[in-house]
Amino acid sequence: MRRILLASSVALVLLLVGCSIFPSGWRPFGTPLTQEKKVQAKEDAAKNDVLKGAQEDVHKANTALESAPADNRSVQVAKDFTGEAQALLDQANGAPTAGVQTQWHDIVARLLSVDTTIRVKAEAERRSDAERMGGVADRLADAVGAKEKAEAKVRDYAVKNEHLADLVRKAAWILGILAAFWLLGQLLSIGSRFTPALAGASKLINGVVAPAVSFAAHRAEEGLVRVGRGLAEVRQKLPQVAEQVVGLIDAHADADHQAIISKAATEAGGPPP
Repeated sequence: MRRILLASSVALVLLLVGCSIFPSGWRPFGTPLTQEKKVQAKEDAAKNDVLKGAQEDVHKANTALESAPADNRSVQVAKDFTGEAQALLDQANGAPTAGVQTQWHDIVARLLSVDTTIRVKAEAERRSDAERMGGVADRLADAVGAKEKAEAKVRDYAVKNEHLADLVRKAAWILGILAAFWLLGQLLSIGSRFTPALAGASKLINGVVAPAVSFAAHRAEEGLVRVGRGLAEVRQKLPQVAEQVVGLIDAHADADHQAIISKAATEAGGPPP
């Protein structure tokens, strides 16, 4: 029974934890889920900047329209729509301060000035503003692209996790069946002492289960050796995370398992964990 328990615990440790301690599976920068959250935050910030830029431009457009002829039907229609857009953006972003609105009104007034010198300087500022707004739009485009890639990684991550969960379920069933057959074999062995007719069944069950348990235990120990070798590689390639890996192993392996891993790591050229 001890060998079954060893095989069970080690197999589950390898399935749930072991893969993550190899360099190819270690995620020092978080999982795709945590990375997707960071990307989403950047996209939200970029969208907020775009909305603020739109709010600024609408306020400036309204200021310019106020100087247009009041009897022009096109101007009146434009003022109606831009006024509505301004109210919506102010509601979404919060109304700009009086000082900010004064700055916006000032550049519009200078752009409309009849004084060429004043207008030329204002047009230079306007070009600078246009470049700023273009940069805001580019950041949003980049953020949207990054989010799409992050979402694709999340989908792939979910598929892999489902595969791993399926392996765990299958391993649990197999190990449970082995344990049940081992227990049945032990009961039949005891019963055959009192009922000789059970001896045949006992030999049959033990003849099937014993090799299976032995194989499982051997594979489990072999897996621990691979974990140790992987740990040695982690120490060489990712020394900054090696202690975290050791802590992860200690949390999921008992003293016997740790001894096997430590020996394998030492033999592979790394210091013992």
